[in-house]
Amino acid sequence: MGDILFICTGNYYRSRLAEILFNHYAKQEGLSLRAYSKGLEAFIKRNTGPISPHTLAYLDALNIPWPEVVREPVQLKQEDFGGYRALIFMDEAEHRPMVTHYFPEYTDKVHYWQVQDVQFRDPDDVLPELARKVSELVNDLCSHYPQPSSETGFISAITENIDQVKHYQQK
Repeated sequence: MGDILFICTGNYYRSRLAEILFNHYAKQEGLSLRAYSKGLEAFIKRNTGPISPHTLAYLDALNIPWPEVVREPVQLKQEDFGGYRALIFMDEAEHRPMVTHYFPEYTDKVHYWQVQDVQFRDPDDVLPELARKVSELVNDLCSHYPQPSSETGFISAITENIDQVKHYQQK
């Protein structure tokens, strides 16, 4: 079983950045958790190349190394819903309808953030916001559950983090 799965539409831009940042921050903090990423519609292959140039440029700006192997986007599958301790979709407004369409039994059993895609918001706004959310998630996991050993503790930490972000966004 994996730890966290970040999901966006094409597994090209947002979810890839979230995966890389989470793994970088978790390693820095000594957190023994690992993130992965996939796309709801990676099979459509609407993007050029394996990963967004915006994502790579942002990693460069943060002096965070790229993955050793820059893989192609990966399609989300039914079995992924039971294969990770937490699934976080990047944008509720965009992804909830897709989850309902492709995987209706999981619509209300996953977590949603509010990080819009490049066609809706400028990457210069989106990427720092996403980095903040990932950093807050790692910090919360470290402070509340240094080594989350139970499923309940892990899911509580994820849920608490997402609830805090929702509260912040409503202000």
